[in-house]
Amino acid sequence: MKKLFFILVFLTCILFPGVIDAEESKNPLSTESVSRPPLKKPVLCPSPSFSPTEGTSVSPDNILTAPAGNPPADQIKNEDQDNYFQSVQQFQDWAEFFYLHPDPDHLVDAIKFIFRLRLHEAEDFGPTVSGLIAGIFHRYPERLEGWGEPLKCLTPDEKIFICFSLWLAGSPECSGGLKMLTDTLPDSPDKADLIARMETPAPPVTELPFVDVTVIDTLWGWFYATGDTGCIIRILSALDPDNDIQDDAIRMSLISNVADHDLVLKTLEDQLPYCSPDLVDETVSIIKQAKKARKDKTGPGK
Repeated sequence: MKKLFFILVFLTCILFPGVIDAEESKNPLSTESVSRPPLKKPVLCPSPSFSPTEGTSVSPDNILTAPAGNPPADQIKNEDQDNYFQSVQQFQDWAEFFYLHPDPDHLVDAIKFIFRLRLHEAEDFGPTVSGLIAGIFHRYPERLEGWGEPLKCLTPDEKIFICFSLWLAGSPECSGGLKMLTDTLPDSPDKADLIARMETPAPPVTELPFVDVTVIDTLWGWFYATGDTGCIIRILSALDPDNDIQDDAIRMSLISNVADHDLVLKTLEDQLPYCSPDLVDETVSIIKQAKKARKDKTGPGK
């Protein structure tokens, strides 16, 4: 139920931001809110080669410290042996650079892999994964009918997570997929509440209000799926020299993503002429730090 609580809170923040504004102590982006460490790049996977074996418990509490190293083939569950993704690094490369090398044929396997590792339950990864799946749904609405049957086989909690991505994707086809999936959920007050909230269309992803730092992760997930530079511009536009928490989160997020993605660097440089005077110096500083970070890096995004 933790996932449902997170989704309902996120929906409330997006659809009814005034509820959050009513209490400064509940606004994580307020300068008066409780201090938190700067947001790191939304890493999609915690350990580059971890794949759980039978009997391994991977929960939000131990996912960051799960042991690295692929297990022997005979220790992988039989139902997982046919999954396209056999290591976390393989999944991360597919996900983070999807906009460059789109491969929607393996989305169902990716969703199964996400749930097998319970990445959707981890606070640091859930919003990024949700934005990623939403972006793929948005990009390939014509594929939803074929994806529908496998999605019906998910557990109720997993369906709720996918429902949020379908809602966020925003296309008419995704709205139909959302109804299809919610119809398969067992009747409950939580289901009724979820359906009621999702009756209000989602705002465009690049217009999501910055009610919580998880919005930054969601935007990066959508960017990984679509290559929509509007996500980068949205993040950059939220820089606020008077809000250290928000500013540090955005700065670290942009620097680390520039290190791996040429398109992020180009977008930042292209936006310089449009930055307000009080943000030009900060944007230039971000670009300089990012170029240092990417100096010795190679990868699909460069």
